[in-house]
Amino acid sequence: MKKNLERFLALLVSFAFVFSLVLNILPQQARAADTIKIVGNWPDAGNWNFDASTIVLNETSTPGLYYGEYTFLNAGNYEFKVAENGVNWFATATTVGYSGENIKYTAQVNDVIKFWYFKNSHLLLLSPDFPNGPSDIGVTHSLKMFGVNDDWNDANDNYILQSVNGATYTYVFDATNQDLSLPWGFKVAFNKMNGNWWKWSATGDNGKITFRDNGGDNINISELKDNGNLLKTKYYVDLINGWLFTEKDLTNIQPRDFANNSSVIGGSSIHLAWDPYTPNANPLSAKLYYKIVDVSNNSELVSLTDYSTSNRIDIPREWIGKTIKIVANTQIGEITGPNVEFTLNVVDLPQDQIVAAANYITYNCIDETFLKLAEGDSFQSITSNFSVVTSYVYEVAYEGNNYPLTFAIDWESNNSDILAINGTTVTVTRPTLGDLQVDLKAKARFGSVVADGQKTFTLTVKKFLLGVDGGVPVTFNVTVPDYTPAGDNLYIAGDFKTNKLPYWDPAGIKLMKTGDKTYSITLYLPQGAVIEYKYTRGNWSKVEKNAYGQEIPNRVLIVTGPSMTKSDVIEAFADLGPTKQGGLPSINLVINLPQQTVIDTGDGGKVIKAEGGAISVANSKNAVLIDSRSVLNAIIKGENYSIAVKSSQQVYPVVNIEREAVETLKEKGVKRIEIKYPDTSVFVDIYKSVTSDIQVQAFQSSKEENKTAESLLLKNVDDYTTVKVIGMKEFKIIRGEELDTSSNTIYVFKFNSPVEEGVVPCIINNDNITPVKDYYTEDSYLVVKAKGSQKIAFAKVEKKFDDSDSLSHEVATLVSLGLVTGDNTNRINLDRHISRAELAALIGKAFDLYQRYYRNYFADVSKYEWYAPYAEALKEKGILDGYNNKFNPKGLVTREQLAKIAVNIAEQYISKEQQPKTIADFDKISLWAKEYVQKALAYEIMSVDDQGNFRPQDYATREEVFNTIYNLIVVKNKNLKDYITADLKPYGVEVTFKVKVPQNTPDDNIHIAGTFSAVGYSDWNPSDNNLKLSKNADGTYSITMYIPEGTTIEYKYVRGEWSKVEKGPNGEELSNRSVTIKKGADNKMFIEDTVSKWADK
Repeated sequence: MKKNLERFLALLVSFAFVFSLVLNILPQQARAADTIKIVGNWPDAGNWNFDASTIVLNETSTPGLYYGEYTFLNAGNYEFKVAENGVNWFATATTVGYSGENIKYTAQVNDVIKFWYFKNSHLLLLSPDFPNGPSDIGVTHSLKMFGVNDDWNDANDNYILQSVNGATYTYVFDATNQDLSLPWGFKVAFNKMNGNWWKWSATGDNGKITFRDNGGDNINISELKDNGNLLKTKYYVDLINGWLFTEKDLTNIQPRDFANNSSVIGGSSIHLAWDPYTPNANPLSAKLYYKIVDVSNNSELVSLTDYSTSNRIDIPREWIGKTIKIVANTQIGEITGPNVEFTLNVVDLPQDQIVAAANYITYNCIDETFLKLAEGDSFQSITSNFSVVTSYVYEVAYEGNNYPLTFAIDWESNNSDILAINGTTVTVTRPTLGDLQVDLKAKARFGSVVADGQKTFTLTVKKFLLGVDGGVPVTFNVTVPDYTPAGDNLYIAGDFKTNKLPYWDPAGIKLMKTGDKTYSITLYLPQGAVIEYKYTRGNWSKVEKNAYGQEIPNRVLIVTGPSMTKSDVIEAFADLGPTKQGGLPSINLVINLPQQTVIDTGDGGKVIKAEGGAISVANSKNAVLIDSRSVLNAIIKGENYSIAVKSSQQVYPVVNIEREAVETLKEKGVKRIEIKYPDTSVFVDIYKSVTSDIQVQAFQSSKEENKTAESLLLKNVDDYTTVKVIGMKEFKIIRGEELDTSSNTIYVFKFNSPVEEGVVPCIINNDNITPVKDYYTEDSYLVVKAKGSQKIAFAKVEKKFDDSDSLSHEVATLVSLGLVTGDNTNRINLDRHISRAELAALIGKAFDLYQRYYRNYFADVSKYEWYAPYAEALKEKGILDGYNNKFNPKGLVTREQLAKIAVNIAEQYISKEQQPKTIADFDKISLWAKEYVQKALAYEIMSVDDQGNFRPQDYATREEVFNTIYNLIVVKNKNLKDYITADLKPYGVEVTFKVKVPQNTPDDNIHIAGTFSAVGYSDWNPSDNNLKLSKNADGTYSITMYIPEGTTIEYKYVRGEWSKVEKGPNGEELSNRSVTIKKGADNKMFIEDTVSKWADK
């Protein structure tokens, strides 16, 4: 027997990471949103200004296909192009490409032109040539292989690509049994285009196929030629994905992990790999399917299975002795290829061989290097959590063949209260009474076969100190104000110059109560450190203030001597108000606010004016109406106009916003309308959209729909993964008569309790579920950035890896997002170092950075490498560089290199002043990296270890990279926090007038008439329906309205006309009633009156 760990691990890592990138457990992440417009030489087309153009092509239900139409109001000669995101401009009808002449069109009055645009192939179809769009391909014009047999005539129908049964946007030319010359190469283009056929063609630039205008080189690459002739195979053109591929791409499946005699060990797993044959500018991707057949009787052992569900094929021990056949096929786009078969013998290893290997590993291989102690710790001094190695690859030789087996390393602790093992992580709980020795024991295991004994390691765990080991004990004695609530806790927050203590956490370090108004705590702080701190009652809204309620500077302490005592007095707290009168003078800003506070929108609906928006009560049809009256005199406090929706029904009301209201809000500088339901807010963009009526519909999912969403997710995960959908909501935003699926929309969800760790939002589209990376969580809020109407689920994906029993919140979140999947042996390898290629791919997926067109930036990165699109995208964005024109894909990444890369990403989203951090090993940081390391710490995207060391020259582990990626995603989405808004407060005091009337009162309408123009109604109008009272169950009448505090109202009660006004007890004339509005409890005022007699009675 011999060890061959290094070679096998390298093989395992290379294959595992390829599959973890290409075949995820979750659907592919949503691509970055695109804005597609027609830009041309007239105003609606922006006069060649992309941002000014109003002709937008919207994505259809087919991803990647966009549609739009335009009506020419004036006759004339027009020129235009289609443009993506204001950057890429494509020219010429029925074309793709990057330059070329403009599309010319002569229009008559009211001419309508329709556009169909394939984004990935950059193909634009126009209705003059294709009246019915893509369905006319092969009818009015066909795709043709120009140049085959030197035929370049676009007027004939030779070498036409035919439609494929079952496919909608893929076409095939079958050259399998044809001898066809290829003297100059070929192109794929539409025929019968009046001499313009060459303006949409494929090119072989740099040895790969793409689509562009103005010709370009012919396709003349070696992969598609055989002795100068066209290769005999089938040729497919996929318009949706922008691919030209052959049947050889569909059959290029290769097995992995077989032994050298085409045998496999029962109880192990094997893997499949697929590589493209035809080089494309848009890299080909494929899905693999397989089934397994018993060769002896041709029976199915495993029915047809999607390989991506587990990214491996398990071979159970029950198959030992069988000869099996794996039948696999590939699906590229809409096309499924022919079967590819592999035959294997399933063999066994004698148990004594495995036991002997387990014993050898336990006694000869497991050593102190299997314990990854924290920086500065040793076996004689354990202070911090550490990790252990939980797997080991050992190559067993049997009957002349070598079988690489992965053994698990099982660990146990003789004192789990002090050293608790959870997967690869050992959590250290330091004793409070003194140092303590603890034994850790390890042994090797393969399946159920274990070693006969254990390897023991004895560790000394040091006594617990709150702060730094060997630090100066500093005791803080604090006295609080008399009005401090007796049951509140007191905390100290600050920068204590050590990562052993929380950094400015308002609820991080709790003091012990020592008396009625006194608290105390002892911290062990670094000698000579200058610390800054403040006291809170658990939240920054409850931070200490001076006696006048004003902000105070941070408290400062220089740590010296063998010990210190600091006595502090808190004068006041921010939420409890000042303890003394005085301080800075207050300034009252008087604003001429709009007067009307309540608007009747019909059918019982009304809009109540509020600061920053309106509180809208749904009508009897459970609908809300916002019209021009609602917004004309609105109190606008920023770029948002909020509508707090109230309804007596359980289902969400429909919200209707009239076009005139939208126009008025835009004139007032409003950019977004917030629809604020009790548990959800929807921010609808009006700044960049065409003004129209807007309708918002919201739907709460049922438990059955949640279960359906879970089942969709479970289709894409393996047996080690569980999925929990905790809720789902659907939203429809209708602008005019069109369903909005493209405008920027923010959704804010409020749960009944804090958002559970690892829960991420997912977009549900038909049978596809895509996790959303643009989101932010805080307490019970979850904010999602999406495009227009969406069905959004909240899912938690938990995966149990063989080498880690539990995951940190950061890593668990990346698993839920589908960014981290583990390798093909179900290991996450958190403590393994990461290569530059792996890092580039991980960052690219996390931030949607993917270079679609190969630029050859690096001499050592081939266009066929799986990581090439990510490496090139990061190079183009200035995030990651090479050296001497080389990328060094297999090179490992140091922590200081990771800091530079992370800072380059972070500074695309933030830029804040650096607060220098204390770094114990600062002198070990390379000169070029010092600034990046300081910024990485200041931006809180990386951290130092428990001893304050950054370890700049250490290679970054996968876990460290995962944590950094998570922190960068948080930084990117931090601005979404601004969309968590406070509840709207009605403008004015809620005033209720309640009146008791005489028994002989007819069943008339009773109104209140008076000086109500101050609140937007008519003055002394006896029949104003806005001032009609409602009859209560007890026979009284009442009305509620909102009136500014301090307003004096004069009024009387009347039954619709002055001849029926109220009178005194003896029928005498009454003076006007009068009331001055004063705010009571809960901003309410209640007025009770009695009418003695009516004038007509």
